[in-house]
Amino acid sequence: MPPQHDDHDGRPSPRTQKPATPDALTDTATFRLGRVRQERPEGKRGQHRLAPAGRAAKAVPSIASEAAGRFLTPAGPLTPGVAPVRALHGSVKAGRIAALGLIALLGVSVVASQPTDPGKLDASAQALDDRSDVANTADRSTDRATTSPSASPKPSVQVTTTPKPKATTAKPTTVKPVAGLDQAQMNNAQTIVQVGQKLGLPQRGLLIGIMTAMQESDLYNQASAAVPESFDYPHQGDSVDYDSCGLFQQRTSTGWGTVKQIMTPTYSASKFYQALKEVSGWQSMELTLAAQAVQGSAYPYAYAKHETRARTILSALLAA
Repeated sequence: MPPQHDDHDGRPSPRTQKPATPDALTDTATFRLGRVRQERPEGKRGQHRLAPAGRAAKAVPSIASEAAGRFLTPAGPLTPGVAPVRALHGSVKAGRIAALGLIALLGVSVVASQPTDPGKLDASAQALDDRSDVANTADRSTDRATTSPSASPKPSVQVTTTPKPKATTAKPTTVKPVAGLDQAQMNNAQTIVQVGQKLGLPQRGLLIGIMTAMQESDLYNQASAAVPESFDYPHQGDSVDYDSCGLFQQRTSTGWGTVKQIMTPTYSASKFYQALKEVSGWQSMELTLAAQAVQGSAYPYAYAKHETRARTILSALLAA
């Protein structure tokens, strides 16, 4: 191991010291200073001194003075302990002071960038604390909801819909014919009675309706050879009496309706009852005269002969 060389002042020799490493925060110009070992003549071992080398050594005083003037400020609340340097002695001392000045300036800039209002700082800190408390509370609530043994899953609600019943059209009750009628005649008599009941006619009115249709068409829905259109609709035989058609032999020319309407049994029965209601005192009139008041027949008493059979037919329909 080589011997340790000391200077006359007791400090270690530069040969045993590690070269100084420049700090990134320090002006690199202050490290242009080189240490040059100047040895004394042989025989005076250990006696040597450090001397500045070249232009770098000469530039040290001016660089240190410039750094002190630019970067060091009087001591104050932001740079405690940093005082102006009035005299720099030695290249190493100048470099160290310049580095401390730069570090102090960086610290000042960091402090200056932070908000200086204590109220704002307190409000920001309080807001952060509140947010943290809310988040912690939510986490605890979630944990309790998921881990609580008393919590039981809610039963699922099942909605059951009852199917609506399909609308069904009730088939009319077929009443067997009576009083010497066939089924077609009995069906037409049943239609006359049902229409009168819907219009609120009493049994006397229903009886007049059956008697009139028996005299006019023998309870058949007849077409007319004088009205060719009448054959285009459902019919049960035909006759020729002017333009009279249907169960009640109503005429289009006198305002009872269209051919199609008159050839419809429900329509023709409804028109007959409406006209009967307009006859004053029809409820107390003879049955045949009440029918005549509506029909205007050339034989006003012809309806009377059908009264007995009409009563039998009406009784069978009402009993059904």
